[in-house]
Amino acid sequence: MFSTFELFWRFAMTEIQSTGSLFYIPKIASEAAAITTNGVIRKNGDAVCGKGQALEAKTIFPGLEVQLGQYLRCYGNRAFYMGVHETRGNSISLVTFPTKNHYRDNSDLSLIEKSAHQIKRIADKFELSKIYLPPVGCGLGKLDYEKQVRPIIQDILDDDRFVIVLGYKNF
Repeated sequence: MFSTFELFWRFAMTEIQSTGSLFYIPKIASEAAAITTNGVIRKNGDAVCGKGQALEAKTIFPGLEVQLGQYLRCYGNRAFYMGVHETRGNSISLVTFPTKNHYRDNSDLSLIEKSAHQIKRIADKFELSKIYLPPVGCGLGKLDYEKQVRPIIQDILDDDRFVIVLGYKNF
């Protein structure tokens, strides 16, 4: 039998502190790192991954902007499972988490809410045991995590598969 605290802990989004790269936290293919994105496609067909976490992802995982650009053209600005990628000898999954429609805009709370629902379905469909996310929409998106973002995502990402990485260097 679980105590009330154990039930809350077991079935609630988790928050951890880490100053290293979020992309090196997952260690196996059933664990994913989330990339915050926007919905802009360049003239060459690539997704715009020009700053912050998206730029870091593009650098670590070459070709990611091409794949994301194709998905954006076909399906619009939504969350995607980007498959399994290699990093530092580990196979990890990648997912996208749109927070902006255009890279010049501030992050959009309604898009964050929609993306949270989509990422939860992705976790179920692809049997992901953990998804590590930055404080989505904060940093370059200019939202406040405690006051604006956390109240929305904690009710959607309501189990311990979802780990918010606070203190992340690109936050």
